[in-house]
Amino acid sequence: MNTLAKAAEKDVESLLLRAGWNTSCPSVDTGVDVVAIKGSRVIRIQVKSCCRQQSDGSYRFDLRKKTSGGRRTPRDWSADVDFVFFVADRGLFWAARSCECMKSAVHLREGDQFSSLPQEIVA
Repeated sequence: MNTLAKAAEKDVESLLLRAGWNTSCPSVDTGVDVVAIKGSRVIRIQVKSCCRQQSDGSYRFDLRKKTSGGRRTPRDWSADVDFVFFVADRGLFWAARSCECMKSAVHLREGDQFSSLPQEIVA
């Protein structure tokens, strides 16, 4: 188990708990890392982590899935989760609706567009 990935999941859980959500992490990895519940609302979250900063100051997050043969292929996250959270090693985080994450990789840097919790999570 990747300890950085698990720590990133816990970082996201703490953000959600502070925003008034009840969270849990499924025991079986089916693509959903965190389930958050607030009243009758349920959101499914995938957490991507990165610890190595690129030479241009960005962080690269791989969004592909691994097939049974070990190859990596693009993934449509919108079928499985509502949001994808990106967590970098320095306490930086970004969140995006899953439908915005259709590439094979995302490069983010401090101050980029996904720099705060989406309004529908905060409200």
